[in-house]
Amino acid sequence: MSHRLAWLRGRERNDHCTRLGRARRPGVDPLEDRRLLSITFQFNYSYDAAGYFATHPQSEALLQAAGEQLGARLENSLAAITPDPAAGNTWSATFSNPSNPSTQVTLNNLSIAANTLLVFVGTSVGSYGGLGGPGGWGSSGSTDWNNLVASRGQTQALSSPPHGFGPWGGMVTFNVSNGQAPDFAVMLHELVHVLGVGTAESWFADVNTATNQFIGPNAEAAYGGPVPLDTATGDAHWATGTQSGGIAALMTEYADIQQVTPLDWAGLEDVGWQLASPELAVSVSALTPAGAPLGSFTFGQSGVLVATGAVGFSGTITFISGSTLLGSSPVSSAGRASISLAAVPAGVQTIAAVEVATNASGASDSGWSLLNLTVNPAQPVLHLADPGGPYNGIPYTASATITGVDGQAGSSLEGVAVQVSYFDPATGANLVSAPVGPGHYGAIAYFPGSADYLTATKLIYFKITTGSTPPPTRQAAAAIPDAPIPRFHGRRLKAIVLPVQFLSAAAGLPAPGGIAVYEIVTHPKRPRQKPRVKVLDRAPIAGGVAAPSFPLFQVVGKPITVIYSGDARYLPLTLSLPVLARAQLHALARR
Repeated sequence: MSHRLAWLRGRERNDHCTRLGRARRPGVDPLEDRRLLSITFQFNYSYDAAGYFATHPQSEALLQAAGEQLGARLENSLAAITPDPAAGNTWSATFSNPSNPSTQVTLNNLSIAANTLLVFVGTSVGSYGGLGGPGGWGSSGSTDWNNLVASRGQTQALSSPPHGFGPWGGMVTFNVSNGQAPDFAVMLHELVHVLGVGTAESWFADVNTATNQFIGPNAEAAYGGPVPLDTATGDAHWATGTQSGGIAALMTEYADIQQVTPLDWAGLEDVGWQLASPELAVSVSALTPAGAPLGSFTFGQSGVLVATGAVGFSGTITFISGSTLLGSSPVSSAGRASISLAAVPAGVQTIAAVEVATNASGASDSGWSLLNLTVNPAQPVLHLADPGGPYNGIPYTASATITGVDGQAGSSLEGVAVQVSYFDPATGANLVSAPVGPGHYGAIAYFPGSADYLTATKLIYFKITTGSTPPPTRQAAAAIPDAPIPRFHGRRLKAIVLPVQFLSAAAGLPAPGGIAVYEIVTHPKRPRQKPRVKVLDRAPIAGGVAAPSFPLFQVVGKPITVIYSGDARYLPLTLSLPVLARAQLHALARR
């Protein structure tokens, strides 16, 4: 009977994990030559309790791309695990729950195909970007069966100290509680932990605990000597600042490089993985439609991302920027692949071009290249329709639309709405609502900008003439302030909603519409100085209720006045809200 258990633990940005032993390894025995093989990552989302990956297919596609890139270079032959309870050959897989890494999951008698790693995936909450590592196991049966479960045919994994590694798989989990999707760098990092870097017995066999250095021969050759390790994570990462080829190595604790560097690959070799060699050479560039190089461009501008890989290989090149899958394209006979630049968001982008391909003999391999590209935000087009005409007793609202690079017009762009305000051209004074009577007016449409678009402003003047229809009789409205509603970020009280309900003073009439202007009037201490008015919000009234939200510093201890207008059926009114005291704020925070 054999029983070994690998514990997954996490505390920092990216993880740290399974530790099965520490012993100095004197050298590396040659592994059997297993060409034309590659390792498949089989991702299982049954423990993704939040259902994140089911609702974020792009994140699922990114994880698949990370697994394909790594697996294409691995040439070990992993034996299938096929339990036979009738013969007494059974086993159990143990791993940390991807949705709650502090708890363990045990599954009995899984069947795992040859050359396949079963990885359970989920999301969780913690002070890390991700956690990952190989799973543990227990087995019962014949000696050959126990050895197969422990090594999957990697005989050197059974030596003491071990010189190889043959896991059944493991788990990865990603922290998405901050609203950010997991990026490609974190996904690669955690999968490399599943493969044993910083987690396997064979990794720690190459750790010199006296100097906290990694002395695996392949890593030393890639680095130029013993590689310093991060003692804060128990020697599970390269030391912070460790570089490979002039860039930060992936397996440092806080690196955000989107690729596996030569030092990281060398660490995998020292753990016991055979690699396809050499890694595919890939180059990537941004070009205009005419083929000229692009150092920078504007969001939505015509252009292409072009990657050139190895000639004689067939496969796909995938283009990735952080947590965004930009697109992928099959490799042509000339080794080229390209996608439109229109998919690249604004900002300073580091774009990874990742090739996964096979040659005519069926041998798989992968390679990558990085491109730094500046994408400038685009200028949207604002249109503001003239609402002028004969006065008919209702507010005259100017219709604003905005158009982005796709040519589609709407009232918002990338979820950011266009704001319209009105003013008196004669005095320059702002109006609290859309004009409702004859006269000359001005309207300003303002777009505050978004992730991919600059700010935009549009100004028009219009005239409302005297009409033949007299204005309708206006009814009185009543305003009732409701109790403040707290808004929390985590456990911290961050904002307050100040709702006001508007009612018709006459029975049977519909609820008032229009807007409620929340403002603070500051009276000067010196005589002859005019009061200062600060408008906090122009809140639309829906269903008779205005409910704007304000940061605490704007409203606590401040005298707030609400001015109602904008509905031709009702008379305007003014309401003073009770001052929100700090004692009341503390009571709200304890809810």
